[in-house]
Amino acid sequence: MAGNENGAAPVLLSKADLDRLRLEQQEWSRLSVRRRVTVIGRAAGWLVENFETIAEAIEVPHPRPVEQTLAAELLPLADAIRFVERQAARILSTRTLSKGDRPLWTGNVKVRVARDPLGIVLVLGTWNYPLFLTGVHVVQALAAGNGVLLKPAPGAERVSELFCRSLWESGVPRRLLQLLPSGVEHARNAMDLGVDRVVLTGSSLTGRRVLGQLVETLTPATLELSGCDAMFVLSTADLNRVCDAILLGLRLNGSATCIAPRRVLIMPDQLGPLQTRLKERLQFATRIKVFPAAFKLLKQLAHEAISEGAEVLCGDVNDFDRDSEMLPLVMTGVRPEMRLVQSDLFAPVVSLIMVNDWAEAIAADRRCPYALSASVFGATDEAEQRAMQVEAGCVVINDCIVPTADPRVPFGGRGESGYGMTRGAEGLLEMTRLKSICVRKGNWVPHLEPPHKTDRSILTGLFKLQHGATWRKRWEGMKEIWKSIRERQAE
Repeated sequence: MAGNENGAAPVLLSKADLDRLRLEQQEWSRLSVRRRVTVIGRAAGWLVENFETIAEAIEVPHPRPVEQTLAAELLPLADAIRFVERQAARILSTRTLSKGDRPLWTGNVKVRVARDPLGIVLVLGTWNYPLFLTGVHVVQALAAGNGVLLKPAPGAERVSELFCRSLWESGVPRRLLQLLPSGVEHARNAMDLGVDRVVLTGSSLTGRRVLGQLVETLTPATLELSGCDAMFVLSTADLNRVCDAILLGLRLNGSATCIAPRRVLIMPDQLGPLQTRLKERLQFATRIKVFPAAFKLLKQLAHEAISEGAEVLCGDVNDFDRDSEMLPLVMTGVRPEMRLVQSDLFAPVVSLIMVNDWAEAIAADRRCPYALSASVFGATDEAEQRAMQVEAGCVVINDCIVPTADPRVPFGGRGESGYGMTRGAEGLLEMTRLKSICVRKGNWVPHLEPPHKTDRSILTGLFKLQHGATWRKRWEGMKEIWKSIRERQAE
């Protein structure tokens, strides 16, 4: 860990430190995947033994009950560790391509596709789910054979240190997984020194800043950025289930959840009944502590929406005079062009947007630049069909948020919500570089022979034989090939 034990300012990582990390990573990558994930898998047991200490260490966005941390972070992270332990060897294994698809002109070539580690991965942690979201990136990077630099979000230093301890005490070398201080200068310094991929969970503004620094070195990045998720309510939807899902998004983690529903796209005949349900359910709601920056942005955008015709259904705009504490806010009469539903808000707010049909719902949704996740409520068959038309990295049917924590589910956004995949097999593969290995078998290598006058006719015949639109054209190609071969043999 950069820094010292006497309270002095943390020391920036040096080029020599990074060189030592690269040497450690090379040793780690020589281990089989099974050996690596056996070590990593022990961390799940460490989390079980120390879960109360870990839960108490989470201070951002605010201290939580232990049971909420268990449900939102510890269980999903342990499941992700077990998924990697069970599946990484298969996912990362070298595969041999089928001979059946081999072009004739290449001859007898065996092709294998292998996965190499990237090298050094810089993980820029998040503050809203500092254990689960950050931890999965670290685990997948290590399983793929990489070394890791973890820069936690401010306020998440303690829980990040405990997570690293879970891996260190399980057998991951300390030099292979290094915990940086939380200051932004430590991330910038690591990128300047030269890492092989940056994995960021953060805002779109932070994503742009990271990419601006990486552009000179063409360093790849995986960006899991903010969301302003849409909820589509079909005519066949169970409005009680819809209401339950909205309330989950408003209360979970103080609504500091990037995939909480923020925009409810609903038909006119369903709007009134849903409003009634929400008012009944929220009449006894308690105030929620909101991250100061999110509170300030919501205050500005809510007042702006009201000035443009939106109304408060639940909540109290007078809460904005308080110190970052508010009742859940439900806005109605919101239009898709309002900034309230075009911004990433980590606060307990949801907007009801009335649409007349599915086409209008899709058009309204695409006015928003964020496309991280979405949900569709309605009869399953119809909802699944509609989900294919939704512009989002992940779509949940008749639920929200929770199914995306399944370790099998690849997760990633579009548009302002970033790019690249995390979690699942695709997230693990993203921590590698692909390498194709082509092995020439046998002695037939005509392209190594000197040019011959029959080359054109042989290639023309082969072209016709393989790709001619009719059997007559293919037969013509076969005859050209045999004629050329006989001509060569006659010399």
